[in-house]
Amino acid sequence: MRMYKKTSKTFSKFIHKALALILQEFPYIKFKTKSKFRKRLMQKNIHAIIALHKGRLVAFCEYALFKTSCRINAIVVAESFRGKGYGSKILAYVLKNLPKRIKKVRVIVWNDNSAAIRLYKKFGFRYEKAYRPILGKNTSIFCLKL
Repeated sequence: MRMYKKTSKTFSKFIHKALALILQEFPYIKFKTKSKFRKRLMQKNIHAIIALHKGRLVAFCEYALFKTSCRINAIVVAESFRGKGYGSKILAYVLKNLPKRIKKVRVIVWNDNSAAIRLYKKFGFRYEKAYRPILGKNTSIFCLKL
């Protein structure tokens, strides 16, 4: 499996597939077109990674960097590749490559997304607090202190 940052030519070639993957999991997002998605990715603090296995898009991660913290906005694994460790691999890659100034990583998770909660806990994330409902579903914030 290979990882590609948003600045790579390979990422650009797969941007439409990455957007399709995101829309499957997050149909409520505001950037539903390729041009709006590209505009979002142009923001200085927004970072994104895709993971390819044998030329197929298997996972996507978007995260935002701030002064001393990071917020993971999304990790999405293609349905046919779930349960095979790709979510762990892309999260490990992101955590390993964060700038040294980052002291905390936060993520907002739907409370009924047990697979995501297991993934984050496996990496040492701890429940921090309840968050506001999103689309009528209860959410929580999990935090990893580096």
